[in-house]
Amino acid sequence: MFNILKAKVEPEEGVGTLIMELSGKEKDYRKGIEYLKNVGVKIQPLEKDIKRDEKKCTHCSACIVHCPTGALHIKDRKTMKVEFDKEKCIACGACIPACPYGAMSLEF
Repeated sequence: MFNILKAKVEPEEGVGTLIMELSGKEKDYRKGIEYLKNVGVKIQPLEKDIKRDEKKCTHCSACIVHCPTGALHIKDRKTMKVEFDKEKCIACGACIPACPYGAMSLEF
């Protein structure tokens, strides 16, 4: 089973990006991934896509309300530092325009 989270097609350049979630039996999952690789699709785990520039982040928390999965959250109310949990991130990109300091980016 697959769930398309985000798609971007650039017909002029003949390229596109598809962010999807896969689930199912391990053997079927592996067969599907192998098929995609054989037809020239580059496979990249999600956690490598969203990056946070720690030097730019001021922990203002503007991104938190835009994160649908809670990957961006405040763990310690004393420090109020924004934590980024890559395991929860689905690379939707909602945090990118929400950050006034440009600390979040999507890398392919």
